[in-house]
Amino acid sequence: MKINPLLVLLAILVGTSIGDWLGGTFGSFVAALLSIPVAGALQVIARELWQITGTPGPPDGEPAGGPQAPSGDRQTPQTPDDSGRQAGKDDAATPVPVAVTDASAPRLA
Repeated sequence: MKINPLLVLLAILVGTSIGDWLGGTFGSFVAALLSIPVAGALQVIARELWQITGTPGPPDGEPAGGPQAPSGDRQTPQTPDDSGRQAGKDDAATPVPVAVTDASAPRLA
């Protein structure tokens, strides 16, 4: 489980102060050791309550709601070309460098 380091620090500080108040020096040490798992458990409970009370997503198979683009503005889906980049409208106008191999051309070493 990933616990935020700030939460760990805060839990240790609160645990030691409560433990010192309840049981002195030994109580603050025990409370500091117990405060980290308690903070983790509280984090899990808070996350689950947040997800339960949050707004539900769309049912399976339905697109997410939101503003739809006008039908004239829709673009065709783009697929990656051989180089891995997305193919777009401007690719037809972009010159493509071509390697020319000519036996009579001088070679640079």
